[in-house]
Amino acid sequence: MIKKIFSIFAAILFAGSMMASEITIAHTSATTVNMDGTNQAALFSDGTSALSTSVWSIVGAKNDASNYPGLNKDKTVRLYSSNKEGSTEGSALTISLTGGTINSVSVNINASKGTEFSVLVGGSAATKTGDLYTINAASFSLKVETEKGTTAVWINDITINFKMDGEQDVDATGIALDKSTLTLEQYREETLVATLTPSNATTAVVWESSDEDVASVSKGVVAALTIGTSTITASAGAGISDNCAVTVTAPTVLTCEQAAEKAATVANNNDKYPGGRYVVEGYAISMNTANGFIWLADDKDAAQGTFEVYQPTNKSEIADVAKGDKIRAWGYISKYNTNYEFLSGCTFEKVTSTAIDNTVADENVVKTIENGQLIIIKNGVKYNAQGTQIR
Repeated sequence: MIKKIFSIFAAILFAGSMMASEITIAHTSATTVNMDGTNQAALFSDGTSALSTSVWSIVGAKNDASNYPGLNKDKTVRLYSSNKEGSTEGSALTISLTGGTINSVSVNINASKGTEFSVLVGGSAATKTGDLYTINAASFSLKVETEKGTTAVWINDITINFKMDGEQDVDATGIALDKSTLTLEQYREETLVATLTPSNATTAVVWESSDEDVASVSKGVVAALTIGTSTITASAGAGISDNCAVTVTAPTVLTCEQAAEKAATVANNNDKYPGGRYVVEGYAISMNTANGFIWLADDKDAAQGTFEVYQPTNKSEIADVAKGDKIRAWGYISKYNTNYEFLSGCTFEKVTSTAIDNTVADENVVKTIENGQLIIIKNGVKYNAQGTQIR
């Protein structure tokens, strides 16, 4: 038998002789669920059968008050920071394996929903290489460790590399990526596939980016962050690696109508349109600070919005938006209740017309977003949204 890899939410369907694969799963509840501290591995499944609680244990521990780890409708898990003054004892999720050893784990988080968490083994931080944490134990915990605040880390998926007792390792002798070059627009995502030789190799693949400010990588998923170049490397042991040269270009700005057309092809509520984050621009028609959203439309005088920008952590910024403001937002295109579209977990800004926009031809100007700000590049010179040169 060989070492098995599974994801939680990329997890394993255990049945009969316990065959392994890598699949994407959702929790079994149709609503948001808090993990109350008992073994709730059965809440995770491939949509058909739940994980076996005799093999896997998944336990959520709250820090204080009612901040248990929670399962979201969009297949993510949320972990909270502490409510206690001066405390860094955030909520935790512990995953344990019976009858085997967890070799390593990689964690893919939603960067717009918090980033500060630790992977712990026996209370100590696990060693990390690329996006892979070394475990070599029967269990590990994910824990938020920020001081008192409202930080909530949302985990998109977790990939666990493990073997059951009595199984043998097969070392990789080669690795090959399916692409040697990749061009992505800023904010977009694409998955690189690494193939090991021999085909039954059990070596865990380690992913690294030469410039994580330009492009990040987790389990082969490359996310374009800023305009520039980076090299993605996949390794499977000493001297065994392959590279992909990544170029990140300026993003295409979609109208509300174009974004809505993409959202209309999404099959289920809260599913994401493929390809990563997209940039959408429109006029603010109505705002709701309490719930954290802005309705956008392509027509400044429209009576009703056609696309929603949703960002509950930016409520104070939403309060600064007035009807008629032009908004540019970047996030995941999705839909809710199957009848309206939105950008989930997005970032947005008000777009201000500038002198540079009115005095140069469009083909001589490149607009992009850097560190959350609109940047206008003319003949290699950078200007901010107000038309002031950036030195």
